[in-house]
Amino acid sequence: MVALYPCFWEEMMELSLFDATRKKKALKSYGILILILTVFYAAVCTPVNLWITSDILIMQTVFPLLWDVLLNFVNILFYWISFAYLLFLFAFWGVKKQFAFFLTYGGIVVFRYCANLLASYCVVGFPEWEVFWSDALPYLLIDIGMDLVQMLIGVWIVYSYVNCRKNTKDGLPIQKLFDATNPILRVVWKLAIIPAALMLLSRVIYDIYLGGAYGLTDLLWMITYYASDLISVLVGYFVILLFMNRFYLKEEEAKIEYDSSHLL
Repeated sequence: MVALYPCFWEEMMELSLFDATRKKKALKSYGILILILTVFYAAVCTPVNLWITSDILIMQTVFPLLWDVLLNFVNILFYWISFAYLLFLFAFWGVKKQFAFFLTYGGIVVFRYCANLLASYCVVGFPEWEVFWSDALPYLLIDIGMDLVQMLIGVWIVYSYVNCRKNTKDGLPIQKLFDATNPILRVVWKLAIIPAALMLLSRVIYDIYLGGAYGLTDLLWMITYYASDLISVLVGYFVILLFMNRFYLKEEEAKIEYDSSHLL
């Protein structure tokens, strides 16, 4: 039977090789993109933030509030892009053999916080080893752990969607921003909520620890921060859709070119 259809088996082997190559290229694109964002945050955002918080005159203006909102946006952009790629990856190639993605994400997460810490030390000075081990390292491990927890929640959400569907590409590419009939959009909403929910939780714990607002100014700041966290859900929804669509359409174009070249 195999001898009667040699071209068929050759095509299947080539297609498998093509998929593997495209998967590696997609992962490489994601890794480069997320690494650039990580370096930018550490090299630019962290030093500027330390400079702002150490200047008394600037702290009395509205600039720190605006900067903090922008800083949070750049920070959670890391998660939005990662969730977009995760959904695209599982929908396009399934949930099996995705170890390379998790290894890439985990490695960049560790590098991300180490780079931020190093950038802050370059500005304010390096602490004693005893201070680093007792103060900085525990918070560093907690931050890394929280990032991994966010990704695990995202994996569970995407896996639950993919696992119960035969056609995992159903609803792709996204044609409408809001469509109750498109199942992928519900997944995108859930993914966009994850970073915002954790930020809100951390703010609530922080405010309970400090005792809440001490005046009208503090109250307005609190309202602004909480509102920005809630608005980030909507922004994250659009960002995840944008990147996921871009990832998907790029692969579809590559497959069309591949099929066209084999028809010639």
